[in-house]
Amino acid sequence: MPISSIPTRERGTKVNVNNYNAVMVDLETMSTQNNAAIISIGAVKFWTNVSQDEFTEDQLFYQTVSLKSCQKLGLDIDANTIEWWLQQSKEAQMALFDLRKKDLHSALSAFAGWFPKEASLFGNGATFDNIILRNAFNVCKVQYPVSYRQDMCYRTIARMSNVIVEKIEGTKHNALDDAIRQTKHIMAIFQKTPWMGK
Repeated sequence: MPISSIPTRERGTKVNVNNYNAVMVDLETMSTQNNAAIISIGAVKFWTNVSQDEFTEDQLFYQTVSLKSCQKLGLDIDANTIEWWLQQSKEAQMALFDLRKKDLHSALSAFAGWFPKEASLFGNGATFDNIILRNAFNVCKVQYPVSYRQDMCYRTIARMSNVIVEKIEGTKHNALDDAIRQTKHIMAIFQKTPWMGK
């Protein structure tokens, strides 16, 4: 969708196309621990005062990660999670075999460079995506691009709302598809209950 055609929720609202104020992130991992090895990172930049059906290329981030690089850093790989992955669809498992994967340090550096300054980061769970991501940044000694004031929980907001998005798009447990789905849901929530944050 061209930027010029993106609708705003309120008449007269102006959008700075270079200043997204929020990011939805979804991680696929090899553990549920805070120090989990990361398989892939999917994320969407968005504005909390805008509703979109489609996203421009610059709004999307997707990178698969080398498990060997995570293992060298001592990140957790859990047998139960491996068994869980073996039960998922072949489409979801593709991230494990993606030839375009990068080492964790390179993947995080790319994410930090893509992340909009001073944006809020929404993850799916108060103790999952954001914490695992922050830990990975610390282990790799890369500057985490998110202020502690801007870590947000999508799951909490979703469970407090009665807004339901019934149409399921993309591949479940593909990091980017999940991030897009969650972004569309939170946008729908914010249309009914405006986001009062920065």
